[in-house]
Amino acid sequence: MWSQLNFLGYELSICIPEEPCGLVRQISQKWLLLADLLGTFVFALEGAMVAAEGGLDWFGILVISFVMASGGGIIRDLLIEAIPP
Repeated sequence: MWSQLNFLGYELSICIPEEPCGLVRQISQKWLLLADLLGTFVFALEGAMVAAEGGLDWFGILVISFVMASGGGIIRDLLIEAIPP
């Protein structure tokens, strides 16, 4: 797709691809995966901190962390309307 731009009185024509190029797509997918994993880790860490403050043992901390990470991921998917594979 060609776009016409007017910059400082000069007419510019640039080609903007409909789909991201291969390398850009790979990089953006890696960043999205990193952000997804980081978000899940933060949800789990938050659950562990709440469970530890509540005086739970290690098993309770693990269970609450798992529930918080899973629940946070599900809520995130619902908010962005992501359909599971």
